Amino acid sequence: MTRLTSLGLVAAVTVVGTPPTIVSGGSPSAAHTLAGGAEHSLVVKSDGTLWSFGSNAYGQLGPVGGVGLFSGGIAPSEVMSDVVEVAAGGNHSMAVKADGSLWTMGHGGLGPYIGDPTPVRVMTGVAHSAAWSSH
Repeated sequence: MTRLTSLGLVAAVTVVGTPPTIVSGGSPSAAHTLAGGAEHSLVVKSDGTLWSFGSNAYGQLGPVGGVGLFSGGIAPSEVMSDVVEVAAGGNHSMAVKADGSLWTMGHGGLGPYIGDPTPVRVMTGVAHSAAWSSH
């Protein structure tokens, strides 16, 4: 059983019963946290690794594939580790690591330029994150 909370373009899923299985590289791993943006998705596996897939038109998937990729999408790719929570906006993504640091990537993140795929640490002492279409 899952509980779905929808905030505009953002959907966060809390796994209550048996978690969905994410398959990559031929080995399944239980999903811990999920988030969906306008055209991209984020999955935190039970081992704390963050995986992203979908459109990377604005760098919202992190440093995977090619920025500006609209159609076809990018297959699930590992972005970073030690992640406990994620949020996905329209064209950006946010991740909270186990140490309480908040990281952003994509258009609407706080990287050196708009649409930066490089995850940038923007603050510390964070327990939860949320994202909407453009903020």
